[in-house]
Parts: sequence; C-alpha cells; structure tokens
Amino acid sequence: KEFAPEYSTDDLSPHRFLHSIRNIVIKWGWLHVRLQWGANIKIWWEAGEGIYNSTNLLHYDLTQWLWPKFIQDELDHLWDWLNNHPSHFHIAKVLPSGVSPNVAIALAPEYGGTNWLIPVDVAVIRRLKAAIGGEELLRFVDVEFAQHAEAVFATLDIQTITLNNIWQTFTQMVPLLNE
Repeated sequence: KEFAPEYSTDDLSPHRFLHSIRNIVIKWGWLHVRLQWGANIKIWWEAGEGIYNSTNLLHYDLTQWLWPKFIQDELDHLWDWLNNHPSHFHIAKVLPSGVSPNVAIALAPEYGGTNWLIPVDVAVIRRLKAAIGGEELLRFVDVEFAQHAEAVFATLDIQTITLNNIWQTFTQMVPLLNE
C-alpha cells in the first residue's frame, strides 16, 4: 500500500502460499542453509559446554552479541552467493540460466522478461521500522555492551568469526570485557 497504491491487494496479493512443487527455488535456497548449518550449528553451540556459563551475565551478553553477529555475517554471505552466483546453463529452460539472479533481474528485457519491480523509498522503510520499535527490535544486548564488545573484538587478530573460531573468540574476549 505504501509503495504501489495503484495496485489493490485483492488483485495483487502481497504474499502467496505456494504448493511445494511450485516453490522449488526457495526450497533450493534454504537447502543450502540447512546443509551448511542444520545440526552442525547445534554441535558447535554444544562445543561451548564448559566454556559458556549461562548463569554468568557477561557470558550470556557476549553470546547474545557474538552468535547473532556470526549468524548475520553467514546469512549475508549466503544471500550474496545466492543472488550473484550464476546458475548452470540449460538450453531448454524457460527462465534465464547461465546467469546470476541479480543480472537476470537487472537486464530482464535481454532475457525475455519484464521489470515488474516496484521502487521502494528507503525513508518509508525507516519510518515503518521505527513505528514498530526500530533497531531496538534487532538488538540482543544494550548499546553500551555492544559498543564495548565491538571495541574489544577490534583489538583481536580475528578477521572473521567462523564456527571453528567462535568459542576461541569468546574465550579471548571474556577477560578483556572484564577489564
């Protein structure tokens, strides 16, 4: 309604549930998340037993800062890969193939498509987001702790948080956060 008032939600539903056989692309995308993380994330979380003490407020806040940061970085990486990785070329395929989704959308007419994207005003998004609670909804720790954790993390020689180093990062940060 905000971005395309000329379209009725009766005629053009903002969302639609699809039968599983019509939802292949979405399922394929989420398959990568499940295969990459699935049970693995639980295994890596449990690797923190004996390191993480849930009754220690500092430990709790640090995991609430560290794990969402790691997960968001991983989701951003996956989003980038899914949107920029070219699919395999199939001559008989109706939809564009051999090209990334971003390119196919940006150059829709060159691939026999039509650009039906609706321009979105970012200021409206900010206003709508603020109306429901803004950044506070996405915050797992208070601002002061997040700033302190960022400053401490910046002193470490760690470029990227991974499943292989997340608990090592945690153990390096705890004493520094106590200072």
